[in-house]
Amino acid sequence: MEAIGLLFALPIMLLNFLGGIVGGIGLIVQGDWTRFFVGLAYAFTGGFIVSILMLPSLIFMPLVIWAGNRDNTTIALLGAIPSLIWTYVVIAATCVTVFAAMVKGSDGDFFHLLWGYSTATGPWSFLANKDRQSGETKSTTTLLFIQFGTMAMMFHAYSEPNQTDPKDLLAWFLPFMVLGIITQLIGSLLAIRQRRALGY
Repeated sequence: MEAIGLLFALPIMLLNFLGGIVGGIGLIVQGDWTRFFVGLAYAFTGGFIVSILMLPSLIFMPLVIWAGNRDNTTIALLGAIPSLIWTYVVIAATCVTVFAAMVKGSDGDFFHLLWGYSTATGPWSFLANKDRQSGETKSTTTLLFIQFGTMAMMFHAYSEPNQTDPKDLLAWFLPFMVLGIITQLIGSLLAIRQRRALGY
């Protein structure tokens, strides 16, 4: 099991550590300054942008907390589902749009793919890191699905370089968002049941 986990973790670690550096240098060497600076600008502002876009997902959180404190699983789920869906809609919209902008017309160029990965996932990595520092770990799972989804888009953009419109890429990214929603819902249910079992 450890070997399988390492097999999945290693490509993500390498992409996270080297993707932006190698991709950025490659774009500079190729003279694609526009995409380089757009990606760089998004790296600095993306965290703020997605945080603003995520605000509507907080509308239902008081209901989820209230229902959770009263062991009302049904109401908690009714509140959690639209919140989760909005979160993953924002993730899909930003990641797919940004990645498409970085790779469109590049003929599946390796450096553009790396830059696209780094640019699309960067803000979400930043937010997940902030959550980890505050003791929140749920966003780490979300980030994992984002990274796998973006890797799937990289594969598609490399194998089908003429099909890099957002609608084409979304078909590869969306399954990971669905898995993310299902995983988090199951996790929420298990957490509520565990609280019941412990008498909280």
